Amino acid sequence: MAKIKEYRKNDGSMNYEFSVYIGTNPYTGKKERTTRRGFTSIKEAELALAQIRLDVANGKFKFNKPAKTFGEVTKLWLPIYKRTVKEVTYTATVSIIDLFITPMFGDKLIDKIDVMYCQRIVNNWADERPRTFKKSKFYVGKIFDYAVNIGVVDDNPMKKVLMPRVQVEPRKIGFYDKDELNKFLAYAQEFDQNKVYTFFRLLAYSGMRKGEAYALTWEDVDFEKNQISISKSLARGENKTLYISSPKTKGSVRTISMDKDTMNHLKRWRNTQRQLLLKLGHPTKKNDQNLFTTDENEYYHPTVDKHWLKRIYNQKNVPKDFKQISTHGFRHTHASLLFEAGASVKSVQDRLGHSDITTTMNIYAHVTEAARDKTADLFADYISK
Repeated sequence: MAKIKEYRKNDGSMNYEFSVYIGTNPYTGKKERTTRRGFTSIKEAELALAQIRLDVANGKFKFNKPAKTFGEVTKLWLPIYKRTVKEVTYTATVSIIDLFITPMFGDKLIDKIDVMYCQRIVNNWADERPRTFKKSKFYVGKIFDYAVNIGVVDDNPMKKVLMPRVQVEPRKIGFYDKDELNKFLAYAQEFDQNKVYTFFRLLAYSGMRKGEAYALTWEDVDFEKNQISISKSLARGENKTLYISSPKTKGSVRTISMDKDTMNHLKRWRNTQRQLLLKLGHPTKKNDQNLFTTDENEYYHPTVDKHWLKRIYNQKNVPKDFKQISTHGFRHTHASLLFEAGASVKSVQDRLGHSDITTTMNIYAHVTEAARDKTADLFADYISK
């Protein structure tokens, strides 16, 4: 039973208070009472007590929600999110949260984060990372949505944030023309005519992603039909562990026809690999042997190709002004040379495994723009001769 009590304030005046049982808090599972005071009359206290009892009876009483930080809610959300995406996507999400979201939101009480704060952070992200800030905003919104679902907050302030307008320069991916590619492959062959040369030649002549190349096994290579089947990719998961994943998109599963010279290089590399692995204590003739592995016959870390490129470019015989491109640039090179050779947009899309033809068209636009820029020089050179 709730009992209204009289108490004396510091100024000597008399006020009234009461404490009443309100039931089990649905957020904590604990039985609770609430105390109200500051009433100037018994009648005022009785009316307030009656209203609370009515709200409890009708299920309208607002229990106090446990105070949680944004970081605490994030930890609750991540295991649920993990079950909905690939491991590589989950790992990338955790990286974004750790690098950009937690420093701004992690230690703040989630029910105290308002629209103005979110807007300010999103604006700062847009200034600092115009290409990638939308991902951070997206994941903060997803975590707030989860907080709403579990009753920690009433609404998602990120939904009211206005997306800042940013100007982003088109990302330019370096690629080689025919002569530059042949020179690079010659430099690569001088550096290492076996594994490294075969790796970059395969990328340049197939257009496959490097993760797809690292995941290839010899059973994916059909020497009779001169074809290579792409059905998997090497990915990096939690704690930087490497594992074989399904490909990037459904369109990534494909069969690529290859030229005979590249297939002959692959044959030579297969024989050389067997001999090298045997010497290192890893005898293997199994078809599930990966094409490119470490001396311990384990997966390569996906950044090893960067070191290979650096060592190739740093050779004494390579001119200092020779164009340097990234490993992904060989995929772009392949597409560009295909277009120059007269291949259709659709055939290039299928060969590269683009699920969205817009990606293919962006490369096509890049190639045609480069060709257009050369036109004036070709005319001037011709006239000057």
